[in-house]
Amino acid sequence: MPVAGETLAAPDTYGDDRLFVYFELAEDEDADTAAAVEALADAGHPVVHVRLDDRYDLAREMYRWEMGVASAGAVLGIHPFNQPNVEAAKRLAREAMAEDGDASSTTATRTISGDDEGALDQEVARWLGAADDTSYVAVQAYLPPTPETDRTLRALQATIRDETGLATTLGYGPRFLHSTGQLHKGGPPNGLFLQLVDTPGADLSVPETDFTFAELLAAQAAGDYRALREADRTVLRVRVDDASLDRLADVITG
Repeated sequence: MPVAGETLAAPDTYGDDRLFVYFELAEDEDADTAAAVEALADAGHPVVHVRLDDRYDLAREMYRWEMGVASAGAVLGIHPFNQPNVEAAKRLAREAMAEDGDASSTTATRTISGDDEGALDQEVARWLGAADDTSYVAVQAYLPPTPETDRTLRALQATIRDETGLATTLGYGPRFLHSTGQLHKGGPPNGLFLQLVDTPGADLSVPETDFTFAELLAAQAAGDYRALREADRTVLRVRVDDASLDRLADVITG
């Protein structure tokens, strides 16, 4: 499970299931990051250090990692160019679009209100209680990506990681569906999924259709939720606003 964009923490924050990959650009050396990575290595965590002479070296790295993924897939017996569970989520999203009313409020999609503190406390405890030493957490944000929301979500990601010791990823929906979405539903059944949705204020019609962008996004979130449940994954779905999103980290810390 790739964890991208995470702020490094102290070495003892992490379990023994991590591999750290450090890309260092020669013209943009960062002494603080280098020291943090060295501390991880000194603590016994496996670290891969890749030095880039210039930004064009990224093309080489893309090719290297594509080949690595394909090779690992061959060894593990996994088809690296197939995504059957992504197609399943698309099918369920289309079914949600065909239903009457708001796709996110159907009986097949259970949503907790972030404003209901009592229910939120109980459901978060139940959700985290399903974790074991092999688990990871995926925060799925079907929210408008803004700098303020980015900061709040990154803080939430760090809180979950620090409180649980589990690898914790963060992705905006629906775009993560075509990257880690297949792994969420088709990979090992050890993920805990936190799906965050909101109630859009403004809305626009999708050209040449009879639905809006808000309805489309709600259907994609509902389809992903149902695909996860069909795969028997542990999912907590919370409807949030700015205030309840800030409060969620406090609930997790107890």
